[in-house]
Formats: sequence, C-alpha cells, structure tokens
Amino acid sequence: MVFSISACAPYLSMTLFRMEKNQNVSADNIRRAILQELKETPSKLQRTFHRVKFEFDDDPDVEFSALGYSERRVPAWYQGSELTDLHNHLVVVVRHDDAVGITFSSPTARNVVVRRTRESKKGKLAYIRLFSGKDMERAFVEDQVRTLWLNSTHGQTAIKPDSKVLAGLELESALDPLEDQAYYFSSLRSTSRNRALSSGQDRQVVVGVRPTRGQVWIGPTDSWDDYLRRSAEILRHAEQRLARKETESSTVPVLARPTTGLEGVEGVYGIALIVPENIETGIPHVDEEARWLEQFQDTAQFTDVEQLDDGPSFTAKVYWNENYLGQLRYMFKEIGDGARLSVRGTFDGKDEYLGILERICKDPDNLTIYFESGHTFARGRMFHTIFRDAQFEDWRWVNMKEDQTEFHKEKPYVGKKFDVAGIGDARDKSLFGLVVRHWPNLEERGEQTGWLVCDDGSMESADFIHLDEGSEVPELTLIHVKGSGSKDEDRRISVSDYEVVVGQAVKNLRHLDRVHLKDKLKSNGEGILKNAVWHNGKRQENRDGIIQALEAVGSRLKRKVVVLQPRVRRVEYEQVREMLSRNKGPAGIGRRLQQLDALLLSARANCLGLGAEFEVIADGNGEQMSD
Repeated sequence: MVFSISACAPYLSMTLFRMEKNQNVSADNIRRAILQELKETPSKLQRTFHRVKFEFDDDPDVEFSALGYSERRVPAWYQGSELTDLHNHLVVVVRHDDAVGITFSSPTARNVVVRRTRESKKGKLAYIRLFSGKDMERAFVEDQVRTLWLNSTHGQTAIKPDSKVLAGLELESALDPLEDQAYYFSSLRSTSRNRALSSGQDRQVVVGVRPTRGQVWIGPTDSWDDYLRRSAEILRHAEQRLARKETESSTVPVLARPTTGLEGVEGVYGIALIVPENIETGIPHVDEEARWLEQFQDTAQFTDVEQLDDGPSFTAKVYWNENYLGQLRYMFKEIGDGARLSVRGTFDGKDEYLGILERICKDPDNLTIYFESGHTFARGRMFHTIFRDAQFEDWRWVNMKEDQTEFHKEKPYVGKKFDVAGIGDARDKSLFGLVVRHWPNLEERGEQTGWLVCDDGSMESADFIHLDEGSEVPELTLIHVKGSGSKDEDRRISVSDYEVVVGQAVKNLRHLDRVHLKDKLKSNGEGILKNAVWHNGKRQENRDGIIQALEAVGSRLKRKVVVLQPRVRRVEYEQVREMLSRNKGPAGIGRRLQQLDALLLSARANCLGLGAEFEVIADGNGEQMSD
C-alpha cells in the first residue's frame, strides 16, 4: 500500500534527541534505522510496512522523513484468533542541526527506539541520545503553569495521595510551600511565549513536557504543512532557549527536584525503612511471617553509617532491636538522567527470617536516605529540595535521664517478641514503660492518670490511646512512640528516625473520630493486648471501661496527636536553630533541621485539617534552659 504524506495531520507530540558529538546522520538514515529495528524486534503483532509518497520540499534548514506501517492484533477482550483489529501508525523524523525530534503514533514503537538509543554502541541509532530532563525543563517549562502531574517522595500513607493532578491558570502561585514540597512533577503544561508554536502564529499556546522521557507535546495539527512548520519550530525553540546563558531557576521551586546525576550529593546521615505497602497500611495479616516483618519495621536501625570516598555511597550496620543482622554496602551510580542504587552484603546468622529482612533492606523502593547536601533518595530516585524557612515549634521537652529511661528502646522485649505483660513494670525502662507509668505527667514523673490503652500491632490506631474524661473538655490523644536510632547521649539530629513514626501518625488520623476509634478498640479487644489497659495507673482486665468512657463523653472532644521520639536533644536543637538564625555553622547540620521542620509541619497541617493539635516529645537532655 502507498499513502500520501500530504494527507497526514499528526498529533504534535515529539520525543527529542541530540546528535552525538561530531556525528552527522540524516533524518532519512534515522528513519531507515527505525524501520530496521521495528522489523527485527520480536513481536506478536503482525506488522506490514507501507510506502510513503512524499509531496513536499524540505525546509532549507530542516530535514524530514517518515515511515508508515500497520499492525494486526487480536482484541484484548477476545481469547480466540479469528478476530483481529487493524491499527495504522506513522513515524516522522525531523532534524534541525544537532536536534532530532521524532513523532510516534505508537507508544510501543517509541519505547523500542528509545531503548535502542540507550543500548546501541553501533548503527545509526547509536548516534542520537535522548534530551536530558534538565534540558527539557530549560527549553519548555515557562510561567503560567496550567497542569501539573505530581508524584510523591514521601512514604505511602492512607490519607496522603501518592500522586495528584492539578489544573489552573497559574499553578506556580497556587502550590502549598509546605504540603507540596514532598512532591515532584513528572509532567507539566505551561504557557509558551513563543507564538510561532501555535497553529495561527498569533495566539498563546500551552506546551506539555515530560522531562525524564524527553517528550514535548502541543496537540492536534490542522494539516501536514501545519505539522511541518510547528515541529520544526519546536526544535528551533529548544536550541534557542538552551543557548541562552541564564542563571538556572525553577518555575515551580516549591516542588522537590529530581537530580540529573549525583553531582553534589554527599554527607549521608540517615536511613529510614518503609516496609512494603501490604504491611504499612494495615491490611489484615494472617500469617506469622507478616507479623515478624511488621515488628521489624518498628525496631529496624541503621547505625555506624560511613560515607565511601566523597560521593553518596556508604556502608551501614543493620540491627533488629539490639540484635545485629549484618553490614550492607549501599552503592550509587549515575545512569542516564538519574541515579541507581545497588546494595551488597549479606546478613549473618541462621534465622529463618534473615533472607526476607535482607531483601527488604536492599530494595530501593523501601528506603528513604537523607544527605546533608539537601538531597533525598526516595522511592528509587534522587531529589533535591529547597527548604522553606518555616519552623516547627510544637516541641515538648522531657528529660530522659530522670529515671534512666532507655531512649533507644521503644518497647520491652523477651527475645524478639513484644513483652506485653511486662509493660510498665519496674524492669521496663523503655519508652512504652515511660508512657504507662507516667502519662500525661512525664516531666515530673507523676502518676499515670485517665484512661490509657495500648493498641500496638497489626492495624493499630496508635501505640497508645489516652482519654482524659475529667477535664472541662474531655481530651482524646493518639500517642505514637519510636525509639531513637542512636544510643549516644551526644547524638545528632536525624530526620530518618522521625520518617516512619510521623508517617504512621498521619496514616491513622482517621482514628481521631470517637465512633471509629470505639469500633476499632472493640474489634481487636480479645487478643494479646486485651488487658493492656490502665485507668489512673491501675491495669484493667479488658477494654470495656475505656470503651464505655468513649461512649459517655460524646462528640465534644479536644483532640491531639503526639509523637514521642527522643532522637532530638533540646541542647543541640537550640544550638542549630541559633546557627540558622545567624546563617553560621556547618550547612549540613542546618539542612537536617530544615528537613525535619518540613516533615513535622506537613504532619501538623494534616492534623489541623481535622481539628487536632500536633505535638512532638523529644529529649530535654537534662539541661535547665529558659523557654
């Protein structure tokens, strides 16, 4: 079959490549290389290639070439072979100087070509390389952002979206500098000042860009001539914008920025483990293996973190509670337009769960890694965040030396199992013991008052729920507890110690609803935590009393969410805050506190949205300081 190219009006979407240095490959040679790849790539599709009748003269500065083909495939809804659908596709190659733009009507063909340009060491496709994400942003991201496709760098939670799409007239002004700094954009549409990109050449045009995939799109074209002119203008526009010697700045500086490599990434200081989604969000667990994994998330620690050379790679020792598992080597490598993490090393011992735990600690999607350079590795990608000056100030300082509280221990254990019966007894120096003996009177180590119930474990609402029914306005508090990841009394600020526990607190905000919480406490009131209930310091036989108290107080409740994590020491906190105010001291230490501010302010905003206060309890460090 022969068809006339002049009858085509392709949707204007292009994948952009740059010619390798000192190479000069024509648009027609690139077309022939693509044709060969499509013929040789194994596929279940029946491809038939067509002759294209060219009826146009090339732009003096721009080369064009095209190929057409059809594919027959069985419909996805049919399991037999008698029915087939026919799909016709077009590939157009446009070249201007060293810039090459290719329009694919089939995503499959695009993926084949992009993969080959990355892998090839010889042939015509070895001479072109995908535009970097940085260059795509410089060329096509402008003011008046109309649409944003956002993905998160935070761990998955039940009440915060992993991704979201925003639409508006000027989104760079509509972003929340605290809430949205945990997101990066994967795609964006903004208003271009270049009116030559529009079909009428006299109207504003909105240009879409997907930087990490080298894609730019505008929309439908009116004719083949319209496509020719505007596709050539895209290449000219890109080259002109990239030729400018402008100071780099982002149109959407609120958002986290994916890096284009590893330059400047250094000073690793914290690692947080995010257990896979089926564990993190509280899906019911029916086997013992899942329960072990859940407990590992609560007590996993990465210690003795040592940077290798001057880059981001490092080694870390991994502990399960106080049990040493082994040392792992986390190696970063630049690849394409980003970074890849590989992990080496093995855990020691013969425990049947070691293999599972080792896989969890080696999976990049489970890790959040913090660097003093302001970078964060999250969900398999490296990001750089421009932190805001806003400060989290709702700290409550409790001296952990008062009764030798072991601030690194979350809960009492017998071996590797949670010692429920031993919570709060004379031997229990853990943070759970501190809560059971003294909540809410921690500072003066007073007697425990009000109702207190431990709900730790699978599908928990919080580690503890406290109800003060005696105050003028009854107060309901959800308490989330996490031990410090360091035993050192001069330990430094670390964001990773707060990452998991704050995520759990946000995830469980729905339990601030009294009725929801009451039903939750009833549903799991017959397990090992049945009598983990205290009223004015006395242990109860079951949860009946606190459930009746929740029913009696009604809906007029003051609500609070508390995170007890003593990694931060008041002495260091005030010193670092003073350094930031004077713009002095090591930059890395200041960035740690800024990262922590961002995390805690985001959690506070979520709590305030539900009418609840948010407070963090940390180590007063035994120092008497004025407020």
